[in-house]
Amino acid sequence: MSEMLEAVALFQDELDTANYFKSLGFERDRKELLNALNAPETPMIFVIGEPGSGKSFLLNYIKDQVSKIDIAAFYDFPNFTNRELLMLLLDRAGIDVDISSESLNSLLERLKKHFKNLENTICIDEAQHMNEKQLEFLRVLADQKIARFVLAMHKREGEYILSKDRFKSRPVKKIVTEPLSRDETLNYIHKQLLSNNFSTIAHMFDKPQVNLIYKFSKGNFRITKKLIRALLHIVHLADKAHLLEYNAVNEATVTMAAIDIGLIDVES
Repeated sequence: MSEMLEAVALFQDELDTANYFKSLGFERDRKELLNALNAPETPMIFVIGEPGSGKSFLLNYIKDQVSKIDIAAFYDFPNFTNRELLMLLLDRAGIDVDISSESLNSLLERLKKHFKNLENTICIDEAQHMNEKQLEFLRVLADQKIARFVLAMHKREGEYILSKDRFKSRPVKKIVTEPLSRDETLNYIHKQLLSNNFSTIAHMFDKPQVNLIYKFSKGNFRITKKLIRALLHIVHLADKAHLLEYNAVNEATVTMAAIDIGLIDVES
């Protein structure tokens, strides 16, 4: 297999939490989230940001790498009902009850007596897909300190939800994930390649080329990886076909990669 194609695997969009890139933004968000998870007065934490800015990675990092945080449940998508969530909490409390035989208030009182210090941390990714009824139920559980919720959602929807009175008047924590800087984009590419013995390819990524990559990706982690995968494929094919003008990382090949993944609309 071509060395270029081997290097493509380093930029797959995967949640490898054991081998993460320590950007300044991620380190800041990680510390903020851990501090909020250890704060008794923070029952709801909103992690908001643009798609591909690292929200899912941050939640998975806490789940996989921080053993002192007890995650009661982790949902990649809010595909649960309020009833299922209630049953989960009752089970954790060791309360054996037919929930159809008691009122919701009665069940909440039982849970409130058992859980007093936000022992249950529940992480929900893609939380912008939750409906009003689900969000209100989570708010009630958080208000009663029965559970703490970490909700990752797109920035626009997150800001809209947080602007509502039910959340504005409560002690919620907002963490906004930000894109990589230009220098971090360069450092990320070099780290991935150099740490895996692809020094020849790493040296193809000089500052001018990475600045162009940054211009197209705007520092979005997911788009950056997608763009580099497309770029390495193009350079591989050009090298195989002996097209000397395109067998390197340069303005032409980066632009071609941007066209290939739809960042440039050549038809408009």
